[in-house]
Amino acid sequence: MSVSKAFPVNKKDEKGCSKSGDASESSSSKLGDTYSVEEITGCFIDGLKSKMNSEGNSHFLSYDDLKLKMKSLIDSVKDLQEGEKIIEVTNFLCLYLIDTKNPNFLSKLYFGGLNLNLLADMLISYFNTAVHVYSASSVFTVAENQILNKLIGYLGYDTRTASGLFYPGGSYCNLVGLISARHSKYPEAKEYGIAPNIKVIASVNCHYSIEKSMIMMGMGTKNLIKLNFDLLSKEEFEDILRQNNVLLVVSTFGTTSHGTLENLDKFQNLLRKYNVWHHVDACQGATLLLSSKYRHLTSSLQYSDSITLDFHKGISLSQQCSCVIVKDGTLLSGASSTKAPYLFHEDDKYDISNRSFQCGRRADGFKLWLADLLIDLDVYSTKIYDNIAELKSVIRADNRFTIRYPDSLSHVCFTVTRDPSCDLHQIISRLRDEGIFLEYYQDYIRIVAVNLKFGVNELRAVLDKIDAACDSVVEHKALADKK
Repeated sequence: MSVSKAFPVNKKDEKGCSKSGDASESSSSKLGDTYSVEEITGCFIDGLKSKMNSEGNSHFLSYDDLKLKMKSLIDSVKDLQEGEKIIEVTNFLCLYLIDTKNPNFLSKLYFGGLNLNLLADMLISYFNTAVHVYSASSVFTVAENQILNKLIGYLGYDTRTASGLFYPGGSYCNLVGLISARHSKYPEAKEYGIAPNIKVIASVNCHYSIEKSMIMMGMGTKNLIKLNFDLLSKEEFEDILRQNNVLLVVSTFGTTSHGTLENLDKFQNLLRKYNVWHHVDACQGATLLLSSKYRHLTSSLQYSDSITLDFHKGISLSQQCSCVIVKDGTLLSGASSTKAPYLFHEDDKYDISNRSFQCGRRADGFKLWLADLLIDLDVYSTKIYDNIAELKSVIRADNRFTIRYPDSLSHVCFTVTRDPSCDLHQIISRLRDEGIFLEYYQDYIRIVAVNLKFGVNELRAVLDKIDAACDSVVEHKALADKK
């Protein structure tokens, strides 16, 4: 089916700009809807071509410099015709937006992702509906429920009783997981609030969203107990449970800082004995569920009570693609549902907002459903982890660097061997100026290589750049010290 048949296309004048036709088109023009789908996609493609012809992320600017550039853009397009304006603005944005598809974008837990993401986002944006009631989002509702059921099966939860929802980001999903735990033990809190001094235990490596959840739930960060689960004995853990009114424990299945997987199997009996909820933040480790080769590493997740999964990380579906799944699915609606007769009616059985804190939710679950339908996510996710393992072997063989956290599945972490005191912040800043985006934490450099275009040869080139930058930083420091 051609674009012109699928979408309404405005007429154009001899300059290629949209031109009003009948009265309805004229009215639409006054409202600002003057650009056809063909024009918008054409400008987008041309902008991408200009980006590909540029030098990757070499146009990275400081905040102040970029602010001036954007002010200049705003001033320069004021008097342009609409057709010229959209071209100028699109080219500018494509030039200065961070190119997350570039193989050297290695600093975050995601990358630009697959071009297939565009199809899902175009459908979601064009039809612009909220996934709240079935009558407004029929396809998106079914797609979300279908992909959730598949994930529930991977986790080892009971598909008859577990339930889930896609929310905007892992932080929000963690919050809903914690609220579900509270509703399980203190359902009266929904109406009357919650008593003080209820404790939550989390890992020392937990994501900062857990602290933010404590704030948003009115429980206070002082009631969050952070522990190193690896160093904690069963006896020590039981003493903590006995001495505190612990509502839940949060473990991290793929830490942000170094990508390791926390396992609470040794504490499972104690969690059951003291009726403590176990929520797993698996934002970083979610992709393991999709790989038949690596899925066995997720076997302990079946014992959790709720879990957060991110798919804009790992396989890098477009931002955002996060869900929370609760083993007792009734808690989602129990904790959040309220009466809204102006929206929910007697035929609201399939209205997802009945179990959601949000009414207006984007169709993020549809992105995963479509990707699962059109590509082999098993093969794709397996290649990601195989590639990371190969990259680690390169660093192990390079005596300029020392591997850190060898058990990390998603991160490649390493220190500079010859000069551990070398200023990592300066190294990372220098590389960023060359369009190479890395991250560092404490005394090590972190690469998140989920982009399959970043392979062994690309890694070796980056390692050479790091070595050269270290030379430069050390030399600069020596000169400064002499002065």
